[in-house]
Amino acid sequence: MSLSIIIPTLNEEKYIKDCLTSLLIGLKNFKEYEIIVVDGQSTDKTKEIVNVLSKDNKNIKIFDNPKKTAPSALNIGIKNSKFNYIIRCDAHAYYPKDYIKNNLDLIKRSDEKTMNVGGYVITRSKLLRPIPCTIASILSSPFGVGNSRFRTSFKNKHDGEEILETDTVPFGCFKREVFNMIGYFNEEEPGNEDLEMNKRIINAGYKIKISSNIYSIYHPRSNLKDFLKQTMNNGIITTKNKDFSFRSLRHYVPLIFSLFIFFGITNLILLKDQTLNHICLFIFYLYIAFILIGSLKIFIKEKKVYYVLLGPPIFFSLHFIYGIGSIIGLFYLDNIKKNYIFFLEKTFPLINPFKRKELSLFHNSIKFCSLIFSYILFRLRISANLLDLFGLILFIYSVFIILIQIFSESTNFLYFVTAYLFIGFVLFFDFVDGQLARASDEKYKFGNEIDNFNPDLVRIFLCIFPSLLSQNIILIIFSSFAALNFIILFDKTYEDLEKNFSSFIKIYKFLFGIRFLFICVYPISFLVEFFLFKYNLVFYVTISVIYFSISIIYYYLCTQIKK
Repeated sequence: MSLSIIIPTLNEEKYIKDCLTSLLIGLKNFKEYEIIVVDGQSTDKTKEIVNVLSKDNKNIKIFDNPKKTAPSALNIGIKNSKFNYIIRCDAHAYYPKDYIKNNLDLIKRSDEKTMNVGGYVITRSKLLRPIPCTIASILSSPFGVGNSRFRTSFKNKHDGEEILETDTVPFGCFKREVFNMIGYFNEEEPGNEDLEMNKRIINAGYKIKISSNIYSIYHPRSNLKDFLKQTMNNGIITTKNKDFSFRSLRHYVPLIFSLFIFFGITNLILLKDQTLNHICLFIFYLYIAFILIGSLKIFIKEKKVYYVLLGPPIFFSLHFIYGIGSIIGLFYLDNIKKNYIFFLEKTFPLINPFKRKELSLFHNSIKFCSLIFSYILFRLRISANLLDLFGLILFIYSVFIILIQIFSESTNFLYFVTAYLFIGFVLFFDFVDGQLARASDEKYKFGNEIDNFNPDLVRIFLCIFPSLLSQNIILIIFSSFAALNFIILFDKTYEDLEKNFSSFIKIYKFLFGIRFLFICVYPISFLVEFFLFKYNLVFYVTISVIYFSISIIYYYLCTQIKK
């Protein structure tokens, strides 16, 4: 049997010797193998230790890694390796003597579609002291790391091997051919390169398998400072490249948790809403109970009292600091400009929309904001149709809020403003979804109909809005007829009418246009209601009669053209 083992390193003097020693024990009966250490310019004694071991064993090689990241180290190792099976190892781990043999046995007896295999990770501290041991136990607990199968599901099997298909494995054993078919590790994803690679393997139609006979022992950071530093970095890595397609939900739970903490503190200090305060406290108490149960489970398993004392604060630190890192990563802008320009080249004819001199500054400014927003949604893998569906739900919710306020005895005008902003978002989505539709080659079951459906619904509602405020059934009927007449007739007839009645069409498009309705009619109607204007009914009647009259004229002109 022959294989190449690749180990990325950066300042691993405390771990690299044990790692290499354990691998050499497992390689004792192998005739052809190589261990390729790719070092990211370590400033400690890592390279010195590797060089000493390589003098006694010519199969140990060392290469420099100027980029200092794990995926770049792995790619250097792969390109300099010579065997058909490649195992990616971590310097922080210790490998049992049958680890390598079991990996190779599994991948060789699997079908041709299996491109990567691996096993479970047992997290165990090298130092038998309270804090390092608690950190190790938390990183092995589902209360700490969620549903990470390879970290939390290992059990000693005495009744035979259990092999499962999975979505990822740590320290995988790959068939070399997979890198030729789907490419090397993504160097823009340091820290999550295994997840991203394994996602590509599955998307290409291949398999990943995990065996109960394969496990390694991982040594986490042994002091709280290094542990929190790594936790923060892991959080940043999760969000900084804005590619969320290959991670699972558990990677983003700490982000949501940290945002919840900030929201609760903001409400406590500034908003002081008692209902929100009670909800936040209830959820936080549930979380406290959650980590207490996690600590108790570790205590029952390990029989050490310090797990009960140290468990809750370390659980909290892991989740909160990871979430803070994820928030910071959202604002990380490295390489964003290059990717943004590439996105625009595919979806929009101009990188700078302000060069469109034929359009107003206001229109171009909205377009500029929409381009940035559409790029963010594209990186989040949100489709145009999904955005339009969300817009429809948001619009229906806005109408519901407005109607409740109109027909309730006591009116809270803050709700009118909120609904107005929501409708604004729905209209803004109309600037955004075009780029998203052009950026994706996929087809979505909602189709394109919903794209035009939202603006039409907004027109109908905003035409009727002043008459709804009046709560006069005759005005509501007038304005409803006018709005429906516009929707039914306009798209089918305006080109013919424009040739014969161009001046009228300009007036019609202005009064029934979204911009006029949204920017003028809604705020004016809102202010009339807010200040209890003495002639408010006159205003509502005037608006409704104008819409009704223009709609009737439009209908009459349509009949004349048909004749």
